[in-house]
Amino acid sequence: MNRDEVVQIALDVIAEWQGNPRVHPATCGCDSNHPPLVGEDVDGAVRLRCLVCDWSQALPRTFVDLITERLREAAEGEHTLVRPTSKEANDALKRQFENFTSDQIAEWDGSEPPQDYLDRLVGKKS
Repeated sequence: MNRDEVVQIALDVIAEWQGNPRVHPATCGCDSNHPPLVGEDVDGAVRLRCLVCDWSQALPRTFVDLITERLREAAEGEHTLVRPTSKEANDALKRQFENFTSDQIAEWDGSEPPQDYLDRLVGKKS
């Protein structure tokens, strides 16, 4: 498995966790009211970053364990990627956020999934 495949699996695991309504998403260390953190490949390391204030952190142990398990499954042929386009979806979400001010993004209160909130913002802008 090459580096790009490993990074893709890590980003998939992060996107799946962050989009799962049954778990608490990883949130900004500066302001937990900011939208959930996104995964990014930064200088060869996958990190979590806040789209509002650019705060970032290394991956928590939970993510490392999930990624390690997913890599083991992929190596043994037990797992196929559930969301093979999550990197593209993650990048698209970042691009959507870049169209709004930090104040608009910071209004997200966590009561709805981030994508629903973005869809409402897009509706407000039309």
